[in-house]
Amino acid sequence: MNTLSPEQVSLASIAAFGRSFPWASRWPEAVRQDQPEAQRITRSAFTTNERALLLKLRGLAAEFLATPKRAAETYDCGTRSGGGGEFHFRCTTTTVIGTWHEWHPVAWWDNGEPKQWRDGALLAEAKVTYRRLQQWAESMPASIREHAHAWDRAYPVDTSDPIALTALAVSLLVDDALTPAPKPEPR
Repeated sequence: MNTLSPEQVSLASIAAFGRSFPWASRWPEAVRQDQPEAQRITRSAFTTNERALLLKLRGLAAEFLATPKRAAETYDCGTRSGGGGEFHFRCTTTTVIGTWHEWHPVAWWDNGEPKQWRDGALLAEAKVTYRRLQQWAESMPASIREHAHAWDRAYPVDTSDPIALTALAVSLLVDDALTPAPKPEPR
């Protein structure tokens, strides 16, 4: 199976979300200092396709980053699936599986817009076990783990910040190979 290109995965929206973090300047200094090490750990733990899957399911990645044991226990109790367009995912009791297919229009509206689509050839598939996600989260530097947990906590004091937590997870998963370079501003 080939490695995904940015066009196949349609990561442009994720790149826009993950490329520039206006709230990253609010992150504590310890998190900013440990981020390169955390990115190195992430790149060695997951393949390009696996990181693309986790970027698509960034809420799942953020949940594992914040509370790895609880997230593993939550996901191994049931199943769920979803997606749309060329991407589909399935969470089983042990693994999250993502597939990317070609996406072909088969019927059109009067104005020429596609109205029905069908899956084409399989472009890529990625599987990540919850155990690997848990090990990845537990291998993060202490400051990353502490702040991810704090940004998920709602009791006894509500310190939750889901946007910062998701941004942190995305910043660890984003890779220049996955995201297109930003276009220069016109002068």
